[in-house]
Amino acid sequence: MSEAAEQLQSDLKQVSFSSEFFANYLQRETGQALVKSGELIESRSIFQINLSFDLPVEEFNSKLRAIRNREMARIIFRDQTRRADLIETTRDLSWLADKSLECALQFHYRNLIQSWGIPLDSSGAAQQLSVLALGKLGAFELNLSSDIDLIFMYGESGSLDNGKTYQEFFLKLCRQLIRSLDEPSSGGFVFRVDMRLRPYGESGALVMSRAGMEKYFIEQGREWERYAFIKARAAAGDIRLGESFILWLVPFVYRKHLDYGAVESLRDMKQLINQEVKRKSLELDVKLGSGGI
Repeated sequence: MSEAAEQLQSDLKQVSFSSEFFANYLQRETGQALVKSGELIESRSIFQINLSFDLPVEEFNSKLRAIRNREMARIIFRDQTRRADLIETTRDLSWLADKSLECALQFHYRNLIQSWGIPLDSSGAAQQLSVLALGKLGAFELNLSSDIDLIFMYGESGSLDNGKTYQEFFLKLCRQLIRSLDEPSSGGFVFRVDMRLRPYGESGALVMSRAGMEKYFIEQGREWERYAFIKARAAAGDIRLGESFILWLVPFVYRKHLDYGAVESLRDMKQLINQEVKRKSLELDVKLGSGGI
C-alpha cells in the first residue's frame, strides 16, 4: 500500500471516529464508491445535480437525499482532514443548497404546469418562481448544521385557464418545494427550510408577487429587515427577477444619509438578545452567546 493510500485509510478512521454520520455512510456501498471515486481528495470547481424529471415524486425525493448525503459525507471528510479550508467548506455547502433548490423547483414546476397550465406575464412569457436566500446561504456561509432562510416571490399576478390564480399556483409550488427539501424520510432530509423572515413573518403568505413585496417594504419594512437583506441574493428559479428586486430594495437597506435611528435600533435589538440570553442562561450558546455567530 502506498503512503497516500495509508494516509487515506488513517483519515477515514479518524473522521469515522469523530462523525457518526460519516461512519454510517462509509459502511454503505455508496460510501465505498465515494472513497474509490477519488472525490474525497479533490476540490470542486463546480457542482451540479442531474436528476430525471420523469421520476415519481417519492423516488425523486429519495434520489435527491442520496445525492445530499453523498455530498455531505465528502464535505465532512475534507473539512475534518483539513483538505478543505473554511471558505471551500461553506462554499460547497452553499452550492449544494443552491443546486438542490434549483433541481427540486424545476421538477415540481414542470409537473405543475402540465396539470395546471403556465402562468404568463403581461408580455406572454412564462413566469417562474424566484427564490431569495438570506442569512448564511445568502452570503455563501452555510455550515453543516445550518437551515436555509428563504423568501419566495413571483413577477405578476393573474389567473390560469383552469380558474386558479397565479398566487394559488405558486403557493402550491412552494409547498411542494419545501416538502422535497425539508420532509424527513428514511434518507433523512436535504435542508431544513426556514420561512420566518418573509414579509409579515409566520402570519404572512408563503409567496408574494413582486408588487406585493414592494408594497410591504414601502409601507411596513422594519429595521431588522434592513440588516437581514444585506446578505440577500437570488439563489434559484428566476434569478433576474430576484436580482432586480434586491437592486430595487437597495435604498431601503442602505440609506442615502447616516441614519442614527437605525444605529439605535441595532443597539436595541442587541440589548433584547442579551436579555434573552440572560433569561434563558444561554451564555455558552454558539449562536446567541457572547462572540456567537
